[in-house]
Amino acid sequence: MSHAIYTQEQLDIAVLKNTNEGILAALQRLEHKIDSNFHWTLALIFGLYTIGLGSAITAVGKAYGWF
Repeated sequence: MSHAIYTQEQLDIAVLKNTNEGILAALQRLEHKIDSNFHWTLALIFGLYTIGLGSAITAVGKAYGWF
């Protein structure tokens, strides 16, 4: 008979560690992707907000004869 090199607890810990490291790697890739797209999204939101605000001011100005 051969003796077990690792106990069941050690095998369970190794499996959980590999699973957690895989999840961590996936989350880090996702975080990097979100960070790289965040600036574009923020610029788009502020740009559209500025265009909308400018259009609203122009519409009100034309309605009241300011321009």
